[in-house]
Amino acid sequence: MPKTQDAKLDIYWRKRISAPENITFVPIDFNRQGIGDTLRAGGYKDGEKTLFLWEGVTMYLTAEAVKGTLDFIKASATTGSILVFDYVRDEVLSGESKLYGDRVAAKTVANTGEAWTFGLGEGEVANLLYEHGFELRSHYTPEDMERMYFSSDGKVLRRVNGTHCVAVANLG
Repeated sequence: MPKTQDAKLDIYWRKRISAPENITFVPIDFNRQGIGDTLRAGGYKDGEKTLFLWEGVTMYLTAEAVKGTLDFIKASATTGSILVFDYVRDEVLSGESKLYGDRVAAKTVANTGEAWTFGLGEGEVANLLYEHGFELRSHYTPEDMERMYFSSDGKVLRRVNGTHCVAVANLG
């Protein structure tokens, strides 16, 4: 199992939380393994309406791996399936970012021994998704999340790391 999945599962075990029986954890190295064969070996069935929750992944992949995953979902899932994922803003990758929390995030990532390799610029997420058969349903910037979750009477009470955005898309 990749190190990151072991760490996530360890949190379940330490907190004595049982994962629901209908959830299957399927480790994969998206840059080296085919997603279709890997998911099917874990019990995934083509042609079913599916929620794909792709957190903390895209920023570590090549552009080809991101596009290949989107193509797999389009080819294997049915209309109405949903994809939820986060991604890093491309300005963070260039080192020219002045976003809240970018230096701390970069240091944290550097300490893991992995590097962020994929990001999207402003407005690029909708086009990427459209090119691969998806419709962007919702898009949340850090500023959006601050307003939604950490504001009172129009005043931001807590900050959200400015490096990541979250997208929700429907398979069309």
